[in-house]
Amino acid sequence: MGAAPVSRAACAALALALVSGAALAQSAPGKPQAAPAAKKAARVKTTHLLHLTAVRVERTGWTEQGAMVVVRGAGRILAQCGVLLERVELVSLAVPPVYMDLATPVSGDLANNFRVAKPAA
Repeated sequence: MGAAPVSRAACAALALALVSGAALAQSAPGKPQAAPAAKKAARVKTTHLLHLTAVRVERTGWTEQGAMVVVRGAGRILAQCGVLLERVELVSLAVPPVYMDLATPVSGDLANNFRVAKPAA
């Protein structure tokens, strides 16, 4: 029996969860490994192109390479939904310490106070 189709909204939510989850796991970097099922998955026709701005906050422990590993992983998930990451711009921001704790309400101001192209992750 085949898998049920996944909506683009569900796929995008999963990709964002991957990016968010990777942020929590960043303290133990390792060599990323693709899931065996992903290697065998049938190609899905590209129906949408995405130009994404990935934001790396300086002094958080994230390297440019680490951020791009996560973005590529999200791109593989989005590709399963017909969304191609056509262009990714990585932006590094130096922010005041008040924005360093992303679990606080004030961190929501980060997206509003720093101009980057949207969509951004």
